[in-house]
Amino acid sequence: VLAADKKNADILLELTQAEMEAGRRATALHRLAQARRLTLTDSQLGTAARLYMTMQEYRESLRLFDDLTRRIPEDAKWRNDRGVVLLLLGRKDEAITEFRLALDRNPDLLSAALSLGTLLSSMGREREALDLYDRVLAREVSHDRAMRKKIVAERRLLANSASR
Repeated sequence: VLAADKKNADILLELTQAEMEAGRRATALHRLAQARRLTLTDSQLGTAARLYMTMQEYRESLRLFDDLTRRIPEDAKWRNDRGVVLLLLGRKDEAITEFRLALDRNPDLLSAALSLGTLLSSMGREREALDLYDRVLAREVSHDRAMRKKIVAERRLLANSASR
């Protein structure tokens, strides 16, 4: 990646975020398209994919996450993000597969566990969700206490609903 491309891409991605925050969606999309014409690092490509997702451009976001997961198949965070986009597109079974792949690659990725558990529960698969939460909570993960608290709360809610 050319140093100038990397710097310019960073600037364009920052401008995209600023335009989004200012409510100027068309300008944000234009800035993002400008950034895409440059040679992007994997991290910049991931940022672009997340920006597309935030702007509800799910198909374009999925294209970028597809590229990232092909280039770096072992990266759990890209798998998780791809799962989120698939879920937003209504492709639940594919989303489940991606969340599971993310957890296979990084069992401590609590965001993937929460997404998978919530999705399983919403599909009437409460026992699977409870088992997942129990496995995740049995691990000693301390780097993301807020996400762990969410999982504990979701597990309690699910257990309370199941006992009715």
